Parts: sequence; structure tokens; C-alpha cells
Amino acid sequence: NVAGMQPIATIRPPISNDYAQAPGVADLRSVDISPDGRLVAAAGQVRADGTSRVFVFDVASGEMIASPLSGRGYVADIAFSADGGLLAAGVASMDDTKNGLWVWDTQNWQVIYRDAAYDGREERFRRINGIKFNRAGVLVTTSWDGKLRRYANVRAENPGLTSVQVPQG
Repeated sequence: NVAGMQPIATIRPPISNDYAQAPGVADLRSVDISPDGRLVAAAGQVRADGTSRVFVFDVASGEMIASPLSGRGYVADIAFSADGGLLAAGVASMDDTKNGLWVWDTQNWQVIYRDAAYDGREERFRRINGIKFNRAGVLVTTSWDGKLRRYANVRAENPGLTSVQVPQG
């Protein structure tokens, strides 16, 4: 029963004062909570110049424990793996240096996998729309280039990438 639900806590990520002067230029667009409920990750644009960040917070204390990515661009989606050991983000970078899929180990926040092969004729085709892990650790992304990409094991040296073109119509 969700009737009468009330927020029990509010976490305020460090977003630039640009937001106060021009509402809408800085906002959070994606969120996920770790399977054990200890961590919450949020991502979005935090400055008027297009800078986006990924933030990770301890749910109990509200303390920011990591910010594994910052750069000019757009973070479309983030997701924790089913075991909580990985966090993935889909990024459309303005300068292509941070474009694509990023996966971090949640124990040390080190990048363990990156796929920058989200290409296209225009910037809007070079971004991930959605990210999901299944219980077995398989990662799937959707993107504006019309493809679904499946990563069998991003912890492995060769993640077993399968790319499928989505049929038109």
C-alpha cells in the first residue's frame, strides 16, 4: 500500500549555483539504488556549461562516498548490478572523451570496463538511452543509434559484446 507515502530523507548533491540563476540548466536525470539498499547513485547535469556528474551516496548518512565521473556531456542512465558490485553509466560526451559505457567496481570506484563505440553521424546518435543488469550480471544497453548491446561479463577481459540492430518500423 503506497497511500500516504512520505519522503523520509532528502539528499542534496553538490549542484552549481548556476541552477539558482537559470533553473533547468542543472538537474539530476537518473537514479538507482543498490540491491542491498546501502547506496544510491544519481547522475545529471550539475553546471550551466554542460558538466555532468555521477554521485554515489550512503543512504543511511546521506554522505557522498564517490563521484566516479565528471565531464561535459549528458549522463542518460545509471544502474547497479544485481550483486551491487558494479555501477554502470551511459554517457554522451560533448567532446567524445567520455562517450559511451562506463562500468565501475563499487569496492574501490575504479573503472573496470569502458566501451566508447557508441558512434553516429550526430551527437544525438552517440548516446545510451538505457542500461539494465540481469541477475546473472549480463548488461544490456539501448542507444540512439538503433542498437541493443549485450555484454556477457563486463568483469572479464573480453566482455563478449553482442550488438543487435533494432528493425525499422
